[in-house]
Amino acid sequence: MLKIIEQVKKISTKQDYSPQEKIKDVKIVEIKRFVGEDGAFNEVVRAEKGKVTSPEEFKGFEIKQINHSVVVPGTVKAWHFHYLQDEIWFIHPEGKLIVGLLDIRKESPTTGKKMRLVLGDGKAYLLFIPRGVAHGLANPYSRPAAMTYLVNNWFDGSDEWRLPWNYQVEDDFWQIKKG
Repeated sequence: MLKIIEQVKKISTKQDYSPQEKIKDVKIVEIKRFVGEDGAFNEVVRAEKGKVTSPEEFKGFEIKQINHSVVVPGTVKAWHFHYLQDEIWFIHPEGKLIVGLLDIRKESPTTGKKMRLVLGDGKAYLLFIPRGVAHGLANPYSRPAAMTYLVNNWFDGSDEWRLPWNYQVEDDFWQIKKG
């Protein structure tokens, strides 16, 4: 077996590539991305009479509003949560964002559980965020990134609740990890 110096041996760690434990009711679904020489296409959702019919994991989600947001480099938009609203996020694959989730539901089996995801970057995913799961995002990268999200309530500001950006997370949670 290869031998390395003790100083390095003492401080080295292994990268963990295992899937992280999920927060109850959060769904992450990869959607098809059709790539051709002329560009790319994603079918985000299919809906009939205001309800999602596909992908199957989101079937029955009632769409009340569809929103689009552009996140400039250096931005941290966290945390916020809703008592009455669920969301489905689509981070555009042409960009990349760090997404954070924190289960603040008192009676959830995953209360206090955090998830940190990197979405976009050529992949197309839908992310279901149930009410009571605080969520946020950061763009520590050099280009703007876009997201489109579906909600099951109309926005009027009455169900927008905020927490400090660093609530229950390490100072580097919203940054690119070094090492």
